[in-house]
Amino acid sequence: MNPAIKSKQIFLFRRILRTAGANKYLLSGVIALVVVAADQVTKSIIRSKIPLYKSITVVDGFFNITHVRNKGGAFSLLSGMNSRFFMIASFIALLIIIMYLIKLQKTDFPMGRVFDWLIVSLSLISGGAIGNMIDRMRFGEVIDFLDVFFKNYHWPAFNIADSSITTGVIILLIDMVFRRKEK
Repeated sequence: MNPAIKSKQIFLFRRILRTAGANKYLLSGVIALVVVAADQVTKSIIRSKIPLYKSITVVDGFFNITHVRNKGGAFSLLSGMNSRFFMIASFIALLIIIMYLIKLQKTDFPMGRVFDWLIVSLSLISGGAIGNMIDRMRFGEVIDFLDVFFKNYHWPAFNIADSSITTGVIILLIDMVFRRKEK
């Protein structure tokens, strides 16, 4: 690629990030929307191309794409609970996150940061929660398809939304530790 074109693309990307970072609502919305779109598109492909309980080997002995349904929470936790419970819990969590984002002021960001990992983490959690809520509303359960295992050790199947929620929680915890050190 032409270095001048690449330099211009990097400049535009940084400018978009700065603009989005300057507006916490725009940044949060874009991140959540990308997560929801990726989650729903991948689930749609799985639903239409892979029959229920069938697998496609991606990395032999480690990773499959397997179409399964999950009535529980992330990674099949509390799978005996009613789907309505998870809908209500997700809705309450989303409301809390939205209220917290509204409450955040620029002064809440240490050292004048505009782009903030707190917003990124909450946006990832929100996007994941919305992605799984859509499945629960449409199907009464969540479509999972990422199947990771090693010999007899098998992680419960999960999806993009679950990954987003987990990543968001990890970033949130790391941010809380470093934010505490900065104060």
